[in-house]
Amino acid sequence: MTVATYVCGHAELAEYLGVPRISGAGEMTIATAGMIGGVLGFLWFNCHPAQVFMGDTGSLPLGGLLGLTAVVARQELLLVIVAGVFVVEALSVILQVGYYKLRRRRIFLCAPLHHHFQLKGWAENKIVVRFWIASALCALVGMAMLKVGVRDDMAEVNDNVLEMRCALDIRDQGSGTRDQKKRDINLYPLTPGP
Repeated sequence: MTVATYVCGHAELAEYLGVPRISGAGEMTIATAGMIGGVLGFLWFNCHPAQVFMGDTGSLPLGGLLGLTAVVARQELLLVIVAGVFVVEALSVILQVGYYKLRRRRIFLCAPLHHHFQLKGWAENKIVVRFWIASALCALVGMAMLKVGVRDDMAEVNDNVLEMRCALDIRDQGSGTRDQKKRDINLYPLTPGP
């Protein structure tokens, strides 16, 4: 998300990648870079065997900052892809609780998903490394979507809408040319059609 906020705040990169230019969004890059530094320091001492642990007091603000960054950069859907492992972990809990309330049966041995793998006999290091790989793949897909991403061709959509409104206006009123109707609609694009 640090890259996304930087791109949104940089006029030339935003235009090149086709993302909305948001003035001031680049300032979030400083906050997210600080977050990256803090997380790297945490990971240095959290490697096996862990000397420090992060509970809700650390993980919830990190998630909140990621969410704020996505909202500021207007890349909320990108966050869902980049944070794919977190999303799957949360969905596993939602599915487990919902399915249990409906059917009185469990989908997973235990939720969240990493505990399911632990109870299946996977080693902790194996789970951690596979989740790292999944996170790296999600990050790569998300960053690739900045360039390849689904863009709204608003000019084409607007032209199609205008053509349909012009056709309806011409049929309904029978007066004026199609070009005149198109000019009228372009002058007042927010007014409802007849």
